Amino acid sequence: MGSTNSELQFHKSPDSNDSPTINIDSEGKIFNNYPLIKMMGGIANLSHGTFHVKANKLGDYTNSTNATDGGLMSVGSGMKINVKTGRDFSISIGDKDNNPKSIIHLLYAINKMDVNIMNPKNVTLDLRKHQGANNALVYINSGDKNASGADINAYDTRISAFGDNKQQTTLGNPGVASSDPNYGKVVSLGMGETVSSSNPAGTTTPLPVRVQRLVLPFSRGAITANLYLNGSKIIQAPDNPPNDLELKTLKAAMEDMQGKKFSYIRLSDLPGPSLTETSNSVYPIANRTISGTVGGKAWQVADNEDPSDPIFKPDPPLIQVQVVRKDGSIIDLGTKTNKESAKQKATTDPNDIAVYPVTPNLLIDNEGNLDVSNTDNLGKPVTDSKDNPKYLQDNEIKWTPQGQGQYTFKYDLDTLVDQYNQNLKAGQLPLHLKSSDQIKTSAVTNYQSSPITTTKVVNLVMTADKAPDYLLGDTIHVPIHYHDGDVDAKTITITGKIDGQPISDATIDNIKHDTDTSYDWTIDKQTQTAGEHSLVFSGIDDQTNKIEKDITWNYKVLNLPAYQGVKKVSGVNGDNILGGMQHSTTTFTPKANAPVHHIKISHDSSQDIGAIEKYSGSTIIAAYKDANGKVVKSKPIEFTLDKEYAPTDFGFSGNDFLVGTSFIVNNKVEITAGKNNPVKIGNNIITSIAADQTHKDLGQSNDLSYNMIGIIKLDVPGQIDYGSHHLPQQGKLTIKKLTNNLKITNDTTKEHAVKLTASVSAPDSNNAIARFLRYQDDSGNEHLLDNNYLIYQNSNLSADAHGVNISQQWFDKNKQVKGPILDLDLPQTPIITRKPYNADITWSLVFGP
Repeated sequence: MGSTNSELQFHKSPDSNDSPTINIDSEGKIFNNYPLIKMMGGIANLSHGTFHVKANKLGDYTNSTNATDGGLMSVGSGMKINVKTGRDFSISIGDKDNNPKSIIHLLYAINKMDVNIMNPKNVTLDLRKHQGANNALVYINSGDKNASGADINAYDTRISAFGDNKQQTTLGNPGVASSDPNYGKVVSLGMGETVSSSNPAGTTTPLPVRVQRLVLPFSRGAITANLYLNGSKIIQAPDNPPNDLELKTLKAAMEDMQGKKFSYIRLSDLPGPSLTETSNSVYPIANRTISGTVGGKAWQVADNEDPSDPIFKPDPPLIQVQVVRKDGSIIDLGTKTNKESAKQKATTDPNDIAVYPVTPNLLIDNEGNLDVSNTDNLGKPVTDSKDNPKYLQDNEIKWTPQGQGQYTFKYDLDTLVDQYNQNLKAGQLPLHLKSSDQIKTSAVTNYQSSPITTTKVVNLVMTADKAPDYLLGDTIHVPIHYHDGDVDAKTITITGKIDGQPISDATIDNIKHDTDTSYDWTIDKQTQTAGEHSLVFSGIDDQTNKIEKDITWNYKVLNLPAYQGVKKVSGVNGDNILGGMQHSTTTFTPKANAPVHHIKISHDSSQDIGAIEKYSGSTIIAAYKDANGKVVKSKPIEFTLDKEYAPTDFGFSGNDFLVGTSFIVNNKVEITAGKNNPVKIGNNIITSIAADQTHKDLGQSNDLSYNMIGIIKLDVPGQIDYGSHHLPQQGKLTIKKLTNNLKITNDTTKEHAVKLTASVSAPDSNNAIARFLRYQDDSGNEHLLDNNYLIYQNSNLSADAHGVNISQQWFDKNKQVKGPILDLDLPQTPIITRKPYNADITWSLVFGP
C-alpha cells in the first residue's frame, strides 16, 4: 500500500461468522533484505479477521537501522492502522534458523507511526526465536529520551510481555549494563509464571495486565519509559490496593527493562459490556421500572484464558443512571463510585505517586468498538471528586444471570428519584420528572462503558374506550382515561381532528395526579353524516408533558335520528314533590332529520324509588311539521308500554314516520314514598323498530329525583242528600244530610298554592240535579258547576294537621248559607217528574298558582 487513498478493510461477513484471513509465511532469506510487507500510505481498518506474518529460515537476513524500508513490516508516515475488536494480528519469527549477528526488527517506521489498537482479539509481536541479542520488536528511526519518535496507542486491552533487561550493544544501548546489580532481570507479564525465572528477580505476574489506555513511546530501538514518570505519556490502569495493582506493575516492569523492548508482547481482549433491550419509555403508572440486558461477558478466545482471570471487573457491572434535562443539565441518581476504575498519574513530578481515577471509555456499539478519533469517547482523569461518575448501589438494582455472558437487570426509577429528593443539598431543587427529561442508562466494567441508552419519560398517559355506534344528531362522548405523573401540572388540553378537520380543543381543569382518572369529552355537531368517521387526538398538560403518540378513535354514525327526551311532572319545580298521584309528561324530539320506521317507548322501572308509573288511561301523541312549517298533531291515542307503533296508528299514511316526528306521552305516577324519603322516577326510552325487527335505542329521557315532603289531602263528601220533596216544588233546596266533609289538609313542611274545582255530571241531560245544581258564593250569587268551577283557592295554604274544612263554611248555625244548592226557581221545563235523582260531583285539587 503506497497511496494515501489506499484502504484495507477487514469486516465480518454479515450473514455468517466468517471473516477475512491473510496469512503470510516466508521461507528463507528475503530478497535484498527488503521488508516482507510495506504499508507506506492509506488506512488499514483491521477487525474480525486474521492477519498473520511469520518468517522462517531467515538465515543472515537483516534490517538496516537507517534504511527507509527496514523491518519485516515497514510502515510509512502516511499510513494509519486501526486494529479493532475481533482482530487477530501477529508478526513473529517462526524458527531459530537465523544468524545471531543479524539485526532484525518486526515493525519499522522512519519517523512517524499512527497505530491504534482497540480491544483486539490478539496482537502479537514475537522475536523470541531469533537468536540475535540486538533486535527490536519496533524500531522508530527517530526520537530520543526526551521525546518519542512514534507511539502505539493501546486501549481496553490486556498486556502479556516477556523479555530480559540485558543491555543491547547497538540501537542506543537500551537495557541494564552487565556491571549493574540489576542486570539480567527477566520480566514476565501474563505468561503464567508466578515466580521470576531470573536472579535478580524481575517483575512477574501470571495474569495479563489490564489497561484502559497505554501509550507505548518508541525512540529508535528503545521504549522511552521515562516519559511515564512525568506524565507526558499516558498509562491508565488499575491502582486499587491490595489486589488490582496493574499501574504499579507496568511501571515496575518498565523500570526493570530500562528502556529495552520486550522480545515478546501480546495485546489481548478486555471484554466490554453491551447494553440492549432497555426500556424505551417509562410511564406514570405504578412504579416506573427500567430494565435491560447486559452482555459481552466472554473472552474472544476462551480456550486460551486462565480460569482465575475474571472476565468482568466488577462483576456484575456497575449501572449509571442520569437524568438529562431540557437545558442540558445532568442529574446523577447514583451515589456509588467505582473502586475498580483505572488510575492515571496525577502530576508531572516523577517522584509524586498520586493518581486520579479515570472515567470509562465510551464504546460506540454493542460489539465492543471504541472510536478513538472522538476524544469525547476516551476516559479522562477526574481531578475533582465531585465529578467522579456515580453508580447505583447494589441494593438499588436487581440482577438476574441469563447464561452465555448475559444478565438482565432492573431498577425502580421512582425510588431513585425519591432518594435523590430526600438527600438534597443546599440550593438543590427537588426533582420532578418531566416529559422533556431523558433517562440515560449505561453499564460499566473493565474501564469501559456500554453505549448509553435513552429512556423517554412519559408523564402523561391517555387511553379511550371503544366507541359505541352513534345516531344522527348525537353528541359524541369520548370516554377518556388519563394518568398524569407531573405534580406541577394543573390542566390538560386535548386537541384533535375528525376526518382531517380540526375541532375545538377541550380542557381538563384541576387534574388529579398519580391516579387513573376518567374524563368524558363531549363533542357536538360531529354526527351530521351517517357512515364511518375517525377522530385523531392528542393530549398535553400545562407542563408540556405530552402523550407518547396520537390516539385514533373510530366511530360509526347510523342513519337514524337521535332523540332528546324530556320528562317532567306537572306543577313540580325544584327538589320537592308531594305524595299521591301526579301527572307526568315525556316528550321525545328528534335531533336530526331522518325517517324512522316504527317506534316503541319503554320505561326503566328498576330505577324507580318510592314511585310507581301508572299507564292505565295514559295517551300518546305524534306530531310533525308539514312543508309549510305548520305543526301537525295526531289525536291522543291510548298508550301502552313497549307497544310497537306505526304511522297508521296515529292516522298518518306511509310505512315510515315522517322526518322530524316527535312523540308525547302523558301518564300518571303515584308517589308512594314516606314523608322526607327520596323519590326517583326512572327514565323512558324510545326505540326504533326496523322492518326486519331490528331494534335500536334512539334516546332516553332524563330521570327525576325528589324529596317527598308529604301530601296535600283532599277529603270529599261521600253523599250530599237534599231530602224528599212533594211536587210541584219551588224555591231553593238546601242540604239535609252531608256524609263526611269537604276538607283540604296540608301535611307537609311548607306552604303550598292550591285550587279546588268542581264539576257535576249526570246520566242524562234531564236529570234534575244536573239542571238545578248551583254553587252559591258568599255574596249569594249562584254559579253552574261545569268546566271545573273554582270552589276554593289559597296561594299560601299553611301546613296544618287540622286542614281547611270547606264544607263547614257552608253552614251558619246549622243553616246552609252557601255551597251547593238546588235552585227550583229556575224554569222547570221539562217538568220534574216524581222519582229519585242522582248525580256526581268531581272535586279536583290542583297544586300551583
